[in-house]
Order: sequence, then structure tokens, then C-alpha cells
Amino acid sequence: MVIGTVCLLFLMTIAQRLFNTFLPNFTGKHIKISSNVAIDQNEDIDNFSGMFSRAGFPLLLKALGLSAIIVGVGGGLSLLVPETLQMVTVILSITTLGLFFSTLKSVNRLRSTFQLGMYFIIVFSLVVASMADFSKMFQIEYLHLFSFVALVVIGSMAIHVGLSYVFKVDSDTTIITITALTYSPPFVPVVAGALKNKDIIISGLTVGILGYAIGNYLGLAIAYFLQ
Repeated sequence: MVIGTVCLLFLMTIAQRLFNTFLPNFTGKHIKISSNVAIDQNEDIDNFSGMFSRAGFPLLLKALGLSAIIVGVGGGLSLLVPETLQMVTVILSITTLGLFFSTLKSVNRLRSTFQLGMYFIIVFSLVVASMADFSKMFQIEYLHLFSFVALVVIGSMAIHVGLSYVFKVDSDTTIITITALTYSPPFVPVVAGALKNKDIIISGLTVGILGYAIGNYLGLAIAYFLQ
């Protein structure tokens, strides 16, 4: 929580000015977005109105129903494997099925499902944040964990900026991508607003959502490799 807060404030305040000294400046809408992207560019991502309207509510129920089925299938498959592999099976099954159904036009064109997903992510984040115990931060046995998290978060940001320098990625895109991959998609509009650049929201959200999916596979692979 502490490391994340400090790094987020850095990204929202002085990072743009600092990175502009050695990274290219953002020059406009240089990323072409395919017409079949799940997020409608004309749809306000912060607009939660109409979700419970007579036309919108049934569509959300369909999306929730499909999500429930995916979770049920993932849970069922986990019962077919040894107990040590059950959680891995659930995570990978839900991720794979979610990616598969997202390719169907009848699913990815359901309106307001992105906002509904954002809402659940925000609720999840609130619950996790409410469990933070800052008093443990100052106990010696937790300092190694604090140091490890600092190394991962700050180290990954440093590597990311270094790669952006090598491949000449502009500063705004670098900042929004770091935000999406470090903090998750709900933080993208906030940081984009702080940077006064709305053009990077779609690319940031896209990278963040892909990060969720790829991270599940890659994270588990690294965990088992280290084990």
C-alpha cells in the first residue's frame, strides 16, 4: 500500500516531466484501434448511467450469467485434479474461458459490461485495502517483505522505462502502460487525467486487460519455476 501510493503519486506528478527529458514526447493518436475492440471508443468509460435501464439491465444479467457459468465450470474442473492443483486449475480455466468468450461478437458487444467489471474491481480493491495493517510495517520480521515488494515494483518500473528508451516509446504511453500493468485498468483514467491526455486511455486499458490474462499464465509459470 505504501510503496504503491508513493509510486502512483510519482506517475501522476513529476514522472511526465522527468521522462520527457530522455523519452520522446507524445505526439497524438498514433495507435490505430481495430474496429472490433471490445471497448467502444465513443463510450464514456466512467459513465455508469443506463446500466439498470430497461434496455441495459437484461444485457448485464446475460453477462453475469455467462460469468457465473465460467466460474462454475472452472470450479468443477478443479474437482477433477489433486488438491494441490485445484487453485491453479480454477484460475487458468476462468482465464482461458473468459478469453475465449471475449472473442465472440455477441459477448464483447454487450454494452456497459466494461463498467460493471470496473465496479467489481473497485469493490475488490476496497476490500483488500481495508485489510491493510500499517502497524506491521514497522515490525522487523516484515521488513524483508517490504523490501521485496519495493524491489519488484520499483525495479519493474525501471526496466520498463529502460526498454521504452531503447525502443523510443513516448513518455505518456510509458507512464500509462506502467500504470495499467502495476496497478490495473481502473487507475488508467485517473493517471490519464493527471497527464491531461485522454488519447492514451484506450491503449492503457487494452494493455491492462491483456496484462490480467497474460499475468495469470506467466505468474503461475514463474511461481512453479521458482518452487
